[in-house]
Amino acid sequence: MALQLAAVRVVIETRGAHGLKWATEYQQSEYWWEEETVAWWLSQMLVSEQAPGADMLINCRDLETVAQWYQQHGTDYLEQIAN
Repeated sequence: MALQLAAVRVVIETRGAHGLKWATEYQQSEYWWEEETVAWWLSQMLVSEQAPGADMLINCRDLETVAQWYQQHGTDYLEQIAN
């Protein structure tokens, strides 16, 4: 579990440049709060980076919404941070 959460922290530290899709598919491994926490971390990072469609992530605490965001805007966001 610690390794999985650490990997998500790397995604956050790299602003999603590495492993963002994987992080949106996070699966609870031990504790009830994991998915909510990961969704919060990812959504806050994306909102602070002014990602396309970030308005749907304000105060987001569920991975389903983050995964939907990625499906709709992930490619645009990855292009944005590559430039």
